[in-house]
Amino acid sequence: MAALPAIVQAAADAQRNQAPRISVVIPALNEEGIVERLIEDLLHAPETLEIIVCDSGSTDGTADTVRSYSAQHTNVRLVSAPKRGVSLARNCGAAKARGHYLVFLDADARIAGADIPRAVDELIARGLAATAFSVQAPPRTRWANRMIAASFRYAMQLMQYLAPTAPGSAGYIVRRDRHEAIGGYDERMDFGEDVEYLRRAVAGGRFRLVRSGRIVLDMRRFDTDGIPHVLGKLCYGTLIQLFRPNATSMPFRYDFGHYEKSRRDTARG
Repeated sequence: MAALPAIVQAAADAQRNQAPRISVVIPALNEEGIVERLIEDLLHAPETLEIIVCDSGSTDGTADTVRSYSAQHTNVRLVSAPKRGVSLARNCGAAKARGHYLVFLDADARIAGADIPRAVDELIARGLAATAFSVQAPPRTRWANRMIAASFRYAMQLMQYLAPTAPGSAGYIVRRDRHEAIGGYDERMDFGEDVEYLRRAVAGGRFRLVRSGRIVLDMRRFDTDGIPHVLGKLCYGTLIQLFRPNATSMPFRYDFGHYEKSRRDTARG
């Protein structure tokens, strides 16, 4: 009987060392109370997903939250970026990934765990270079948020046949070797880095949205900063991208972790 714990430990070690098929990379900046919702979604997937949260210098309990999950689940890992930046955080997380396929999700996304492996299977079956999910607004949200999410969804469905266009919040899926071959996200960019990455990832290949499964968007950026303010930035930045797809600066701020800044600004006011 004394050998039983050793056998159990050996089995746990073997499971830990087995390379996962899918790695989910989540950049996070001050997402305490938010990121755990997504982790719980992913823990209910029908296959074990490697869940990598890259903390980008949070000043709240984000890192401690992820550590508590990793203490209970061997497939949840916390890594840290050397400084703030969403592209840097995605690249740092991907550099630690062991999965054959990478899924990039925002920390405030919500998705059914079963949709992740189904989407990877669809990417393989359809021979896609990369894919993303359709999006929808949260249930019981205001009508304006539902209209915004629907507009994003219809625009993405149209653009998939013209040029790969989907916000990073829609969740990108790409082979890890492809991500490494193109050098990951451009860390110089602070706006539009997601679409610029997507178009490099699918160069010479094909992009389509997955046919099943949707990401539920967190509409807090619109609620915090105001719909006209955010839409104005998005429209202006998108127009600039048509002529300067590698633009490394914009005439406005579009911060990763801007909710912390908004709270500070409110306190000062």
